[in-house]
Amino acid sequence: MLFSYNWLKEYLEGAPAPDELSDRLTMSGTEIESVTRTGAAFTNVITAQIISCEKHPNAEKLLRLQIDTGDGERQIVAGIAAYYAPEDLVGRLIVVVKNLKPAKLRGEMSHGMLLAASGPDQVTVLTPLADVPPGSPVS
Repeated sequence: MLFSYNWLKEYLEGAPAPDELSDRLTMSGTEIESVTRTGAAFTNVITAQIISCEKHPNAEKLLRLQIDTGDGERQIVAGIAAYYAPEDLVGRLIVVVKNLKPAKLRGEMSHGMLLAASGPDQVTVLTPLADVPPGSPVS
């Protein structure tokens, strides 16, 4: 059976760190088969600043963005043209996934993906609440 550490903390007052909790449970006779750290998947989710943005030359729904990831510039292609004018995005700090395999979208290479939340009639690009340098990890 799987249990989330956050769920266990709700029932254990002053819960120790995950490794110590695992050791204590094992010593009490409760077998712990493994501890999986899910946060490791976020090592390539970072902030980036949009340097330039323009409509994709071969697709009405796509925008082509040049971004600064803190360790260099790269191009990404995003399907947000119906929700954002290119000039409104320039200079904005966004959240991106940078370790994706490069993909060609309607003839343009995309080296990452911006993150956005969508509702029934809107798409909102995710942005940090405070100014942080491009390349800052998101956790």
